[in-house]
Amino acid sequence: MAHDRCMRFLMSPLLALCVFACATPVQAPSAPVSPPAAPATAAIQSISFSGSICYGWCPDFTATVASDGAIVFEGRNYAQLMGRHELPSDPALFAALSEIVANGAGWPKGDILGNSPACQMMISDLPEYRVSLVRADGTRQGFAIYLGCGGPEARGASALATRVFQALTAHGVPTEGVPPRAMMQQ
Repeated sequence: MAHDRCMRFLMSPLLALCVFACATPVQAPSAPVSPPAAPATAAIQSISFSGSICYGWCPDFTATVASDGAIVFEGRNYAQLMGRHELPSDPALFAALSEIVANGAGWPKGDILGNSPACQMMISDLPEYRVSLVRADGTRQGFAIYLGCGGPEARGASALATRVFQALTAHGVPTEGVPPRAMMQQ
């Protein structure tokens, strides 16, 4: 009986630590975010999207789509295709991606990761997405969003990155993850 009370006494703080380990406290709300300045005016030369691993089997890959529709896919961990692949050209995909990123809606002022002020609440175990573009004049623009971040700017950036991800998927780019067991069977 004394042993049971001792165990309960020792386990209570451990249980509380486990409950709070997957979230960080809400930070004070940031000032309202105004839309970013209009992107540079030079034509977009290429658009890249990267997804990172998570504590499941989120695929770790980068897909780059050039203005002529050429697609280069590089799969790393848990990706349907491993290594570097040149996929069939798809000018319609480039047009769709250009429309998504061109107006700047949801484009954050900088990266939104777990340690940034724009990440007001963080849930663990989710992937990070990166969206970047290169313009014909050589200027680069991009951002990273950890999908576990909350807050107004994080929601806008997450929605923008998710639209890019969905466009890639809709056009046949292999964006889905492969469970570890299935990878061993390949």
